[in-house]
Amino acid sequence: MTCPQPPAAVPAAFLAARRALPYVGRMKNLTCWLLIGLALLAGCAVEEVEEREATGVLVFRAENAADSTQEVPGTLDIPGHQPSSFIFNGMDSLVVDGLPLKNHAGGDTVLLWSFTPSDPEAWFDAQPRNFSLSSAQPRLSARLRLTARSDSTLSVVVRTFADGVELEGLPLWLDGTRWPDPSPATLHFSAGTTHQLESRNESCSRGARTFAFADAPSDDLVLEIQTMNTSAEAGAADADLIINGQSRGPVWEQLNMPDEEVFISAWRAGHRPDPPFAALNGFCGGSVGFDWIPTTEGYQTGQLFPDFSLPQVEPGQSGTVGDFLLRQVRGRVTLVTFWYATCVNCLLEMPGFQTKLEEYGSRGFRVLALDPFPTDYPEDYPQQVLDYDFIFLRDVASPPVAQRAGVGAFPTNFLLLPDGTIHSRRGAMSEEVLDDLLQELLPE
Repeated sequence: MTCPQPPAAVPAAFLAARRALPYVGRMKNLTCWLLIGLALLAGCAVEEVEEREATGVLVFRAENAADSTQEVPGTLDIPGHQPSSFIFNGMDSLVVDGLPLKNHAGGDTVLLWSFTPSDPEAWFDAQPRNFSLSSAQPRLSARLRLTARSDSTLSVVVRTFADGVELEGLPLWLDGTRWPDPSPATLHFSAGTTHQLESRNESCSRGARTFAFADAPSDDLVLEIQTMNTSAEAGAADADLIINGQSRGPVWEQLNMPDEEVFISAWRAGHRPDPPFAALNGFCGGSVGFDWIPTTEGYQTGQLFPDFSLPQVEPGQSGTVGDFLLRQVRGRVTLVTFWYATCVNCLLEMPGFQTKLEEYGSRGFRVLALDPFPTDYPEDYPQQVLDYDFIFLRDVASPPVAQRAGVGAFPTNFLLLPDGTIHSRRGAMSEEVLDDLLQELLPE
């Protein structure tokens, strides 16, 4: 450890003391230096403690699922950590510190770790897993329970059902540890043991059961899941639910939803939903409903697209580069495209937009790309958009411009005339269609 330079006040005080005691002998001088050194070392020690408090600590233990006192030797790997591999002797818990507590977006750090037993042929369940660290819980204890391969080892397929319908892709937890594979998944364990099986995320459970097997193999293990529906009808049969930008019809069952947070909105002609977005976190969401506010201003062909001010970003970079006003492109033919980072159809049409921008940009063509999803960060945008010359904007208005514009699915494209009126409104737009429109609208 390198100790930082002491504050200027420390040597100044020491020199003042020496000037006050001009006749101090060599032994006393040595004693004084030792006291100063101890003080500085104490400062270093305090700083080291504070530094350790600012990092995460993982206490790891691998054990036999059938005998929690038998620890399994092997190697723990944490990609991105230095060092990335740690040898576990199977005797004591392994302590790994220096793990970051926050990611670049400010949220909790989610790291991947895996454990390889010294004798991998003798054990089941040595697959990668995730864990989360936060400043509120900087210390995490992770216990990996492996099953010894033997004549009495059982392999059982776990399947999840709700009202007789099989559901796939649901997260599974066995004895408090996240199983690496979603349902249906194969579990390995020793005959005669008892286990707790759940389908849940970190905050709530949608189904659980305790099971035990004798020495003989069993049929598939069925886990019943509580049903959960959500609707955007709200008294309007013509309303559609929008899940992460995709239309799902008037009623959508949440049963197959994975455990990450998703954003839900709704669309109805001539209206905007209130609230504009609702969030459901995995299996923990409840009913979602929307009130409808009539709106006809500025979103139909021939009407003025209302002005807005949104933060401008650069793909691949964090932060913003300032606020952008729609009026800044008045006088130009402008394509306003609503997209989000994982929208496949959005990404498919963007290369054509870039080609037309390179061809017609000198004649006054511009492309604005508005992303209304709060979980999209520009530093995580797909690699392919890094070279596009669009004006990328985060649609964080309240309500979002996408909602006020009545965007019902993604992509949605508005082509604006130089005076700001809407020439046309479309869903996905091919390069050929855009080319025909631009040849018609742009000056020679």
